[in-house]
Amino acid sequence: MSRQVVGLLAAGVLALAPVASATAASGRGDGGAGGGSGAVSGGGAIGAVTWDPGNGGFSDGGGSGCSYIRIVGPDGGFVAVNPSDLNGIDGRVYEGYYRTCDGQINGTVWIPRQTGADLAPAVFDMAVKILPLPEPQLNPPKSNRHNFAFVQVPLWWWVPENQWHPVSVTAGDHLPAGVPAVRVTVTAVPVELRFDPGDGSGSHGCRGPGMVPDTTDPHYLDFHQSACSYLYVHSSSIAGGDVADRVSGQRAFPASLSIVWQVTWVATDGTGGAFPDQLTTTAVPVAVAEVQALLEPGGSAAHG
Repeated sequence: MSRQVVGLLAAGVLALAPVASATAASGRGDGGAGGGSGAVSGGGAIGAVTWDPGNGGFSDGGGSGCSYIRIVGPDGGFVAVNPSDLNGIDGRVYEGYYRTCDGQINGTVWIPRQTGADLAPAVFDMAVKILPLPEPQLNPPKSNRHNFAFVQVPLWWWVPENQWHPVSVTAGDHLPAGVPAVRVTVTAVPVELRFDPGDGSGSHGCRGPGMVPDTTDPHYLDFHQSACSYLYVHSSSIAGGDVADRVSGQRAFPASLSIVWQVTWVATDGTGGAFPDQLTTTAVPVAVAEVQALLEPGGSAAHG
């Protein structure tokens, strides 16, 4: 089952006194938001959209009941300005809107034209924050009352099934009434488990959520390995540092288990793409003990 979170992002908005070309193209005048049409600087969130040259910044001046109407030029197209017209403020194209409050036009506002690519990084950050940490399941030591793994006995790893599902976040630019909003969905899909045994051999991976050994089979530990298992060749008595097993208290290897997530995004404006793979990791100390084994006819082993 896919986990989905819906959110809103704040979008930058610039406001200034009516620009002559925009007013002429629209065939409409407005009350303005103050004198002058000089360089625009700064930016702000919705709700602080009236450029006030008197105090050198934004002021509200309209309340929450205001809406925005796109300025339409004589050719029927929407009026927009390129970055050069705003002194290259941030490299984006801005579209002109009339700000109306209580049925009256009280200013002209330039709002950046948002694209999926603009919004995707912020939605990606939201998704990464809610990716679950793996809940490592290891056997042995899961089946051993001392919580030991054993030298030359495969250690199997997996995570619970309820952890193996996509995580999605959908968010859009938080724009006022009348301004079309782009929405972006970022989806992270778990694809691989990586086990780092902590003995210096590096990480070992397998596709999927791991493999649960059949502990009802009396021979399941008889040196059989899978892509989701690891064979320690030394006991953890050689491990450096002060890492200890949480159950036995014995010196342990500083092992860890990670979920690898593939992350993609798609936006309502038809754009999409991918982000670098992400890892969520949980540390899991592993105490590894020596074990006596007697090979029996047929290749099975009796552990002592």
